[in-house]
Amino acid sequence: ERDRLPEVAAELIGPALTDDLDHLHARHAGWWQERWAQADITIEADDPPGYNSQRGIRQAIYHLLRAKGADEPRALIDPKGMIGDLYYGAAFWDMEIFINPFYIYTAPATGRNTPAFRFNHLDQARSHAASYGYRGARYPWMQAVDGDPVISMWQYGDHQIHITADVILGMWHYVQASDDRDFLFNAGAEMILETARYWRDRVDTVAGRPGYHIYGVMGPDEYKPLTNNNAYTNYCVKRNIELAGEVVALMAAEAPQRLADLRARLDLTDEELAAFAEIAAGLHLPIDQERGIVWQCDDFDTAFINLDIEAIWQDRTRLFGSYLSQEKTFRAKALKQSDVVALMSLFPAAFDDRIKAASYDYYSPINIHDSSNSMCHHMIVAAHLGRADQAYAAWLRSLDIDFAQLPRAADGVHCANVGGMWQEVVFGFAGMGSALEDPTLRFNPCLPTAIRRLAFSIHWRGTPLDIEVETTALHITHRGSHDLSCVVAGHSHKLPAGRRTSITLAG
Repeated sequence: ERDRLPEVAAELIGPALTDDLDHLHARHAGWWQERWAQADITIEADDPPGYNSQRGIRQAIYHLLRAKGADEPRALIDPKGMIGDLYYGAAFWDMEIFINPFYIYTAPATGRNTPAFRFNHLDQARSHAASYGYRGARYPWMQAVDGDPVISMWQYGDHQIHITADVILGMWHYVQASDDRDFLFNAGAEMILETARYWRDRVDTVAGRPGYHIYGVMGPDEYKPLTNNNAYTNYCVKRNIELAGEVVALMAAEAPQRLADLRARLDLTDEELAAFAEIAAGLHLPIDQERGIVWQCDDFDTAFINLDIEAIWQDRTRLFGSYLSQEKTFRAKALKQSDVVALMSLFPAAFDDRIKAASYDYYSPINIHDSSNSMCHHMIVAAHLGRADQAYAAWLRSLDIDFAQLPRAADGVHCANVGGMWQEVVFGFAGMGSALEDPTLRFNPCLPTAIRRLAFSIHWRGTPLDIEVETTALHITHRGSHDLSCVVAGHSHKLPAGRRTSITLAG
């Protein structure tokens, strides 16, 4: 098929060569106008000199719009959006966790392409698991367009296994937000069950420690290459395995014949399903209940050396990691990116505010955000905690990464950051709850004093909505045909179809 690319390109471009230039331009402008109408965000803000929230979010959205086609399930998005060769055009967890939520809520048909790409390469994930001696399916840390692993350094390729759970969570996020049962029953269920099989083999039992554990992993924080019971990894694996039981129960109720066919094809037994449930219930999560801190991994508080980060990091235009050797970075209490905080951003209802606040405060001073993936989750959790000033400061630092005072995008924009910026506005400032955790439409806005108003549009389980957030009110224009309900700051409200509903926010 690759040998036919010039021929295919000629077939696609050929008709345009004989078309009128004005007509071509009108088609081009119409294409962009249609996409901007659904994807645009308005931000009215009083930003400090050198920053422009409105321009920044529109730059981010532009890069997201141009990065993925609406009708191409074979395509992936690499961390540079195909405008640089730094990552060899490979897909990482960036695609599911940071980038695809934008498409899920603004263009669901495009959002479907990411889980479709992963399903199309499920056989390669099975082969990847088998190459490590495991059953089921394991997605590679870096996956090429043909589905095969791209060679990476051993500490990433061998140990950053949370990618497999990220793929499933990304697929589940799409299904929950779109209510696409067809994709779930025909593709997603098989992905869930095959990855659960991998996790059943990959989890560990340890003498003297009850339950199940996952040893020898690198979590999102890539400055810790080989740790035990990484909280992010373990919790996401737990959800991955739990979904096996949930989707089997759902199919039994709604699609029993498809479930029977799937179970026969996979030779899925009741014993396996029972084992999945036991592992999910017994998987260890390192939490210090007394201090209210979720530890990044076993013994995190004492396993790594303390650094005087302020003294070392003299020039903030350089990444902190450039001041230290990798050997020292790997044994120091300095995080390349949000890890536990990323978990709390994805699953805010799983942890109470005491634990979220204590964990956020513990990790913030040692999170040096060398990764462009880091700031969005840091910002969102600050907003969830009602810390508007901290959330706004993090927002400005996100602008810095690609578009403001301290850009580091010489080799291409960071698509995880620009996707994260969209999430910061929608999940952070507007306080919309993601469907990944709960398919109930929820809002709990957290606007800083610098932002007077923001507005955006979303699709929520097939219903188009226009959202407007002001300091004292939330306005939702329902453009669908069936009434909805939502929860705003803990209170339930009805959203009649075809109407604009205004909800007063507490001062």
